[in-house]
Amino acid sequence: MTIYIKEFKDDDSFPAASMVEATIQLAHTRGVESAIEIYRTKMEEKCSTRYVEEPMLEQMHGEFKKIAISHYRSGKKMGGRKIEEKFEKQLIEKLDDRYGIFKAENKTRELQQKLTEQEKKNIMKDVKQEFGFLELIGKGLNAIAEGVTTIAKGVKEGVEEVVKGGVNAVTNGIGLGNLL
Repeated sequence: MTIYIKEFKDDDSFPAASMVEATIQLAHTRGVESAIEIYRTKMEEKCSTRYVEEPMLEQMHGEFKKIAISHYRSGKKMGGRKIEEKFEKQLIEKLDDRYGIFKAENKTRELQQKLTEQEKKNIMKDVKQEFGFLELIGKGLNAIAEGVTTIAKGVKEGVEEVVKGGVNAVTNGIGLGNLL
């Protein structure tokens, strides 16, 4: 009885003329809610954390919509085919509305993914520019190092020549004073 009282107090409830009608409406309403929950759960499992291409998203919607409708139809309900069709129509509308929400969320994930890819490209561009600058500095330092190495080789060769000349002079009996 408390369920019926709660249903009658709810602003979204249907006006019922009798307890039988209230039971019928409650059974159909719960069937719709349960079917929507199945649909929502399946869609979230597949696409709530990642971007899904639109054709694939639409395919999932169709597949999960069929499962939800089948679930609704399989439940025990009273009231006849006319009432069942009325609630099934509401179910389909709610599933399509829910699909619109999933579609919008998916579009947001797509934009975030594209933004992330663009951010990655921008970062790589910045890194390349920074490393390009560092590469120029490195090339300059290498050129300086090569210059210093060349000078050092020249100095070494010059020193070796002086030493060799001094050794030859001593060997030949010429004094170092004459070389300087």
